Amino acid sequence: MRRSPAIAVVAALLVTATACGNGQNEAPSGDSSTAQHPRSSASASPVIRTVTVPGLGRVLANNEGFVLYMFPPDKQAKVTCTGPCAGTWPPALVPAGANPRAAGGVRTALLGTVAQPGSDARVITYNRWPLYTYVADLKPRTALGQALDLNGGYWYVLRSSGEIVRTAASPAGR
Repeated sequence: MRRSPAIAVVAALLVTATACGNGQNEAPSGDSSTAQHPRSSASASPVIRTVTVPGLGRVLANNEGFVLYMFPPDKQAKVTCTGPCAGTWPPALVPAGANPRAAGGVRTALLGTVAQPGSDARVITYNRWPLYTYVADLKPRTALGQALDLNGGYWYVLRSSGEIVRTAASPAGR
């Protein structure tokens, strides 16, 4: 059974509201401009790996096994998902001067970083695509955001080859 886009949007908004509380995420220093979703917080050496998602196969994921997405409007050049969009799609961050590491079939040559607007942190890229998690993915190895038209465009997962997966996930992967 295919999930309705309207239901997906409502679910994402509810998860975002719950995760963000009153909408004023405070960083430990009190500087809200650097507040981040817990799954996207910049760690000294984040690892990008692959996980298997039903209906999608092996796709990129972060240290905790949460699926990573790309956003076509980024055009393999810069982060365009900022503000409220980044509340729903937290970017995969690495501190300035650090580099992400590859594991489980991920190609080191395809890993990189790009500037995070308004921050000293960097967003991890793969095949030059900035990477994001999705707040409605409450469990590792799920891809509720796959092929979802939300926040200005469709969102897709990537294979370790750098290929964009444009098919919808099977119900087991949702």
